[in-house]
Amino acid sequence: QASSDVANIRAACGRASARVRQLLAFARKQPSNPDVYDLRDIVERARRLLEAVLGEHVALVVQAAASPCLVRVDEAQMEQVLFNLAINARDAMPGGGSLVIQVESVSLAADLAREIAAGPW
Repeated sequence: QASSDVANIRAACGRASARVRQLLAFARKQPSNPDVYDLRDIVERARRLLEAVLGEHVALVVQAAASPCLVRVDEAQMEQVLFNLAINARDAMPGGGSLVIQVESVSLAADLAREIAAGPW
């Protein structure tokens, strides 16, 4: 039990550290630090905090592909996207409900991929 508690505390500290980095990056407008991650892992690591954000009236359902879903992202920014999604979903369901996050790899046609990559950002 004690080792489990210590592991949970260490994980919470890691998440808190990521949040502080996010706040500092936002305040200073620092560039992102993208790397290649398996999106399934990012979602799984964020699961407990997402459930806490959603509260008891909104269930979190994660449907993850069996194979890796590799993305090139800034991990802290991706987590922030997930938290914003959860908060918006919770606020949109005052009577409760379910938030389903589905993680899977998809293939895009080359022209669509170029269009997305060239977007307004």
